[in-house]
Amino acid sequence: MEKDIKDHHDKDLSEAIDRFEESGIPPEQQDPEWKDIVAGESWHLINLKKNKQYWERKYAKDTILSLKNGLGIKLPDEYEEELEKLDDYRPGEDVSLPYASGINKDTNYKLVQELSPFFTDDDVIRRFLEKVDGKPDKHVVIMVKKFKKAKFCTDTSKSLWNVLHEAGLFQTDYPNWYRLMSQMEN
Repeated sequence: MEKDIKDHHDKDLSEAIDRFEESGIPPEQQDPEWKDIVAGESWHLINLKKNKQYWERKYAKDTILSLKNGLGIKLPDEYEEELEKLDDYRPGEDVSLPYASGINKDTNYKLVQELSPFFTDDDVIRRFLEKVDGKPDKHVVIMVKKFKKAKFCTDTSKSLWNVLHEAGLFQTDYPNWYRLMSQMEN
């Protein structure tokens, strides 16, 4: 989630997240204007995405909701209204679910089903697959850790490695998975 936030949010929010990751002190204790920063950057992200395709709007909404719920922040009413409408269906719009490009649709459906015990929902799985498809093992682990930190991934056990390995998304053996996962925790 931090990557999504950093991709779309300005320097103040990115720096606050970095300070939190380094110190472990919650951002609101480090900066009394933290809630204003989050609200301002949420508004900025809403405006960046409101004319984009459905899934970009939905992911932006999910990112903002996760951030705001995780931090216990309420946005101003006007922002909340715009956020609520962000992923509304628009006539003629393609809302078919995205899928990993390197995997055919039938395999992808099966893979989504196999990954469902490890992630919060199918949309999150498809988003994860888009981010790891064709990437090196280290990137796959980084994404698993980010999804876990954002509470979208619920289990990073050997069973997850097995599904990813069988699908060809994680090339090396389990000891490498375990090593990379342990390194990423430090």
